[in-house]
Amino acid sequence: MIRRISSLALGIAFVFTAASAFAEEAAEGGDKPAEEAKPAEGGGEAKAEGAAAVSTDNLPKGKGAFGKSGQIAISSDFALGFQSISSKPKDGDAVKATRIEFGPALDYFVVDSISVGGQIEYSSLSVKDGPTTSNIGIGPRVGYNLGLTDNISLWPKLGFSYNMGKTEQTVGTTTAKVDTTKMTLGVMAPVLFHPAEHFFIGLGPVFSMDLTSKVKPDGGDEADGLKDTVIGLDSVVGGWF
Repeated sequence: MIRRISSLALGIAFVFTAASAFAEEAAEGGDKPAEEAKPAEGGGEAKAEGAAAVSTDNLPKGKGAFGKSGQIAISSDFALGFQSISSKPKDGDAVKATRIEFGPALDYFVVDSISVGGQIEYSSLSVKDGPTTSNIGIGPRVGYNLGLTDNISLWPKLGFSYNMGKTEQTVGTTTAKVDTTKMTLGVMAPVLFHPAEHFFIGLGPVFSMDLTSKVKPDGGDEADGLKDTVIGLDSVVGGWF
């Protein structure tokens, strides 16, 4: 906002300066032929004498220029990581598990501040000598970026996702499988910090709620499953071009 006001003030000052110079020339004698522009040395473009060039190219653009029409943002929301987990009970051997999760997203600003995009979510939890659960989700979303300062903006996003999960448990020679499907509504409102152009990190509240949930055991009938509601705080990291 400060940058826009400064640019507007500069433009107004330039207009009044040019008008004043034009008036002074007219007062001194309007019949005086205009001085021809001399070609610049080295074959460059001609420049009129006595006129100072005004350019805004070197004006600071700020690091908060995120959210302009035509920009593409690539980020990772909600989760990104690999974990090796070891749980030691009071008696017996430790239970080991491996968790992998990530959620790459791509958003496009169709007009200034308004983005449309989508996200793919994947997670996997494998317990040694226990069940293995995997989940993949995909869905569209829409967002609105609100610039607060040159370095800080608020980018809330609303989206839906369709999630498919599978859990497998092997006991002896028998493997039991359960499939799950969910339709989820999610909202995230991170405050972004732009430490450098084309890069941002953020933190904000997140809320998600399962609208539908179905489970289907292998060889069995489909039934209603548990619906999860999540309220928390999550981070985001990404860049734009």
